[in-house]
Amino acid sequence: GGNKYALFSAKSNQIVEVSHDDESNGARLACGHQNKKASEYFELIPANFNGLPNAFYIKISTAKRVVEGGQAANEAKIVQNEYNGKENQVWIIEEA
Repeated sequence: GGNKYALFSAKSNQIVEVSHDDESNGARLACGHQNKKASEYFELIPANFNGLPNAFYIKISTAKRVVEGGQAANEAKIVQNEYNGKENQVWIIEEA
C-alpha cells in the first residue's frame, strides 16, 4: 500500500523484480511472474535533478538500495546499489 509500486510489462504482464530476492549491491533486476514478494515492490523518492518534478530515485522495498542504471549507456544492466546520489540512480518518470 501507500507509496509502493509494482512495474508490469504491458506485453507479457510479467513484473520487474530483484533477481532471487538478492539484497546485495549489484544484484540485477529481471522480469518474472508476480509472487507478491517485497522484492517486487518499489518506492519513488523525489530527486533534486535539474528542477524536474518527475525525477525520482527508485528504492527497492526489501533493501536499503536504489535502482541504478550501471554506466547509464545503451544495453547497460539495471541493478540495485547503495544510494550514492549520482545521476545514474536518478530516473525520470513520464506518463505514457
